Amino acid sequence: MIFRPTIWAAFFSILFLTGCWNSNRTKDGLYLYDAKMDRSFMLKHFAQDRFWLVADESYMYDPVDTLDTGIHSFVKKPVTFYIYYKAGKPVGFISYYYEYPFFGKIQFVDVDEKYHRQGIAKKMILSVLERMKKEGVRSVEIVTRLINTPALTLYEKLGFKRSHDDGKYVHLEYSFT
Repeated sequence: MIFRPTIWAAFFSILFLTGCWNSNRTKDGLYLYDAKMDRSFMLKHFAQDRFWLVADESYMYDPVDTLDTGIHSFVKKPVTFYIYYKAGKPVGFISYYYEYPFFGKIQFVDVDEKYHRQGIAKKMILSVLERMKKEGVRSVEIVTRLINTPALTLYEKLGFKRSHDDGKYVHLEYSFT
């Protein structure tokens, strides 16, 4: 039996449109947030890792609002989320936004606990830094808790420099110049 190209095109179109075939997430790597595929993973991680993800001052931060609108619920700026997939499943995420035309902020970096110390956070950060550089950003800020020594160590190894801390949070900056 010989299949005509139009039959194959129709077959693959149906698979793609129904979500039964999604080859673009089978390879390990970073993918742009897709609500249908990633929303439940994101909300689960916001619930279990809230202490690390959200500052004390922003306890009313609503990740649902940010995910649904694509706008950071406090600073009212568009935010971009990327999800890291490993072996076909989401295991981490990173988000960033632009505070000013040449100044960006990495907002969230989170990796599922089972996948810590595998270089995933490093890959996500380096990928986002490269994207921001291509978009003309000159410096990037990231903030973490002072007690989060694994994150601080990673950020400093990647070239972020401490700009200041308030006794609770450390602000680090990465400069492309």
